[in-house]
Amino acid sequence: MSIVPLDNPRTMAKEARRAVADGCRTIYVKYDGDEQELIDRLEAIRTAIGTKAGLRVDFNQGLSPVLR
Repeated sequence: MSIVPLDNPRTMAKEARRAVADGCRTIYVKYDGDEQELIDRLEAIRTAIGTKAGLRVDFNQGLSPVLR
């Protein structure tokens, strides 16, 4: 497992690729409240690592329930 530090999508993808090359099987990405940035980061990382490793998001209790 490797937690990739928050940064721009390209830098995070490079870090994730390096971790997978070193044998990591799961990449964790933190959520910082910006949905589009998270999507951009995940897309870049998945493109960089392919299906060689799992990809998980740690929301750090950053989501709120929808009240109806």
